[in-house]
Amino acid sequence: MCTIVSFSVAGFSTSTMTIKTDTDDTNANCLTRISHWIDAQLNYMYYRLGKLVARRPLVFIIVPAIIMIGFGMAFVLDVPTPEEDPEDLYTPQDSVSFAERIVIEEQFGFEPAFNSLIMNKADSDFVLDISRNNDFNKKSLLDLMTAYEILQNVTTTNNATGETVTYESRCNITGVCLEFSVLDFFNYNRTIIENDNDVMQTINNKLTTNMNPTLAKASIFGGMTPENSTTPTIAFVEALYLRFIFTNLEERVNNTRVFDEARAEWELEAATVLRESEDFVATQALPFFGGDFSDAATSAISGDTSLIPIGYIFLVVYAVWALSTRNYVYSYGSMAALSVVAIGFAIVGMLGLGQIFGIEYSFVVQAAFFLLMGLGVDDTFVILGSHSHLSHIKDVEERMGQTLASSGVSITITSITSTFAFAAGVITSLPAIRIFCLYSLMGILCTFILQITFVLGCLVLTTRREQAKRADWLCCIKPSEPEAKCCSSEKFDENAPDILDQIFGIWMPKYILHPAGKFVVLLIAVVLTATAAYYATQVPTDFNIVLFIPKEHPILNSYAALLDYSGGETLTLDLVTGASELGYGANETQDALTDVVTDLVDNEFILYCANNWWLAFLGWAQTNKAAELVGGYIPDAKFYPFLTEFLAEPANTGYARQIVLEAGEIALARIECEAADFRAREVELVDSVRAVVANYTILGGSNVTTDRGDAVTPFMYNENFLFFDGYAVIKTETLRNVLIAAVAVLVITLLLLANVGSALILLCMLALVDVNVLGFMYYVDLDFNSVTAVNLVVAVGLAIDASVHIAHAFLASHGTRDERAKKALRKLGKSVFSGTFSTFIPLAVLGAAQSYIFTVFFKLLSIILFFAFFFGAMVLPVVLSMIGPAPYPVPEFMSSSSSSDLKAKQAGEDWKAAPSDEVVDLPEEQTDEVIQLQPV
Repeated sequence: MCTIVSFSVAGFSTSTMTIKTDTDDTNANCLTRISHWIDAQLNYMYYRLGKLVARRPLVFIIVPAIIMIGFGMAFVLDVPTPEEDPEDLYTPQDSVSFAERIVIEEQFGFEPAFNSLIMNKADSDFVLDISRNNDFNKKSLLDLMTAYEILQNVTTTNNATGETVTYESRCNITGVCLEFSVLDFFNYNRTIIENDNDVMQTINNKLTTNMNPTLAKASIFGGMTPENSTTPTIAFVEALYLRFIFTNLEERVNNTRVFDEARAEWELEAATVLRESEDFVATQALPFFGGDFSDAATSAISGDTSLIPIGYIFLVVYAVWALSTRNYVYSYGSMAALSVVAIGFAIVGMLGLGQIFGIEYSFVVQAAFFLLMGLGVDDTFVILGSHSHLSHIKDVEERMGQTLASSGVSITITSITSTFAFAAGVITSLPAIRIFCLYSLMGILCTFILQITFVLGCLVLTTRREQAKRADWLCCIKPSEPEAKCCSSEKFDENAPDILDQIFGIWMPKYILHPAGKFVVLLIAVVLTATAAYYATQVPTDFNIVLFIPKEHPILNSYAALLDYSGGETLTLDLVTGASELGYGANETQDALTDVVTDLVDNEFILYCANNWWLAFLGWAQTNKAAELVGGYIPDAKFYPFLTEFLAEPANTGYARQIVLEAGEIALARIECEAADFRAREVELVDSVRAVVANYTILGGSNVTTDRGDAVTPFMYNENFLFFDGYAVIKTETLRNVLIAAVAVLVITLLLLANVGSALILLCMLALVDVNVLGFMYYVDLDFNSVTAVNLVVAVGLAIDASVHIAHAFLASHGTRDERAKKALRKLGKSVFSGTFSTFIPLAVLGAAQSYIFTVFFKLLSIILFFAFFFGAMVLPVVLSMIGPAPYPVPEFMSSSSSSDLKAKQAGEDWKAAPSDEVVDLPEEQTDEVIQLQPV
């Protein structure tokens, strides 16, 4: 005999409790008895809570609602500004690139804003063609001139700063407007173009004699023939470029990036005017401006939030339909609406708690609204499913006690496993995941509390209304024929199955638990999992900021044109060198400056290193100071006098922005290199260029301390490295979070299901769902990144919900394994489907979303829900019917009803309306193991 000491909690007395059994001890070891005791304690705790709610329903309705509203006031009274900067959301905050970024910003300032305008033809024809007449080519040039004049006339005024922004006011970096275009060859003068008798000859003459690399043909034309740089002239051109550089007044205050809103507003207005202009004769304008890009990304998310109330409406409509019947009295449609109200309170409480605890707010949190909608209604369906199977119990207090005892454990497990799944995501270094997980776990806890208090209190009042023969929705009305069907004199049978009951409670178990059905289900599961396991290895890791642009936004056409004409995407990397211990006048340092650039250019990703102050300075010295050089080196004593003279020349003033002098010596300097062919190999790019510069510690080797850590010179930097560093850790962190969550799921299900075998089977179901979700990311064209990682953490929480409900119902049923599997589906098949489908319904509206965050959420959550239902409601019952563990014993408080009530209850498990070809036998005298509990 196994003796256990019980404890006082929720109605338990502190005493010694003996588990009694009619079976031999050898058939029930101590571990099994402990498992049974845990289950009985939990059942009894919920039994007592259910009875307590039944005695004071209004208290449990009003008090939780007031508490959630109270939390929500913290959000309403101090509405937080959403964090929108991708750098602060989707990058690892411990990345060394943050310290390097601070060095760049503080020492060299924010990079100027580079804007590009592409003029091409919608039919992909040439805009310049040496074989066509002069009028053809002139029209294209005049269109570009028209676009330039439009830009000159755009004026905006920022309300916050009062700054009036024009093209001329911002296109001024070094005293002159930095603009690059073929129009330079015509002095930006319309009359000169109109009077030119052969514009192609003029262009080719200028290209041949041009000494300015910014006006090389690759800089001002797209889709050229010939393409090679050795032949400066052109024969055919598909696009004309106008590139201009604006002063960027961004700043960083308290480690928060403050955007240059005045500039962004001008860029947005200019892009809009260009697209809407009807003044272009031969070409179309494709602007690619920074402010237009930022507005497209943020407006997409803002616009998609309008889908949330639509999702709510669809959810309410379905839930009301699923819980309504063809009878005015025996219908629970109003409970669906009340459940959604409870979810609304949970969302309010979640937002308020986030503000109370000082958690950052981001638009990514709104994805949690859909999650809570589904989880909340899912719990309601499970509670009402248990409630409907206890209709034979007329005492409301007893019925509520047994309803919560029957459903409480399974919704507790799903809520706690989801909470721990999100808790595992909190330890990530990616803020978007951490913020989403923190809000989600608070929301899930609020939802759970409201389901077992607010919703159960409403169910008490609904049950009383039903017993008083009052109508659903209009409880003040008593139908004249309460037992009749709506609009009919035919008697309504409250025990008759509806269409969902028939599909998921009768037909599905009948076919999938047939020997042939079992084989088919397991075969499908194996094929799906094997296929997914392979394709999971094919999912690329990528995160392009362009993903945040709505699919229909015209700026994507501009982006595609730039990539097409330039032959691919390029990145400008900064090679930053620090204060050399030997000094820049040392021969070794000068060799290192030359060699590091040579090694970088030899790297497979680097095209060239331009804007190189060192090579320009060395070339100047070789030309102007040749007699004073020693062996080709600039003497140490003359290095800085020569450098000062070099930077003073007008042609070299641009290089002054690349050098930071302290006490007359170089403290920091940078050289710019262009990288290409890096997509899907971003981590390789970062690792390879960092490896190159790591060999040249002579060019720094010192730490520059920042509030985000130390930056060690020399280093390579681009603002995208923040995201690329995220690529390097995202898979590892996501795998770690999923494993932590899986372990938590195993422990929680082991404790609350109180059965080792079931816990291990559920862990297998979780693994199968996750593998299939990963594999099918490939089919829905999703990359592995920080946004999809958020959803994979969600997968751990949602993947096991259906499985837990079915497993708990299986353990609580008696008979053979096949019979118990059928009973589990008959009891909860409809509820599990309705819970899954109710989660999908509000999610379905996101199929129309334009923002990347919500599009990913729609795709991945749809996959998660499908596989969670397939493995939880179809594969799991098959597995349990073959190797399922023994059932729970019936606790004494659950068997203390009259013998007829007990038999009716167990008959109810086989269901109020069994299939016509099956006979429901009531059990003989109860012989199951009984656990005696001592209530206070």
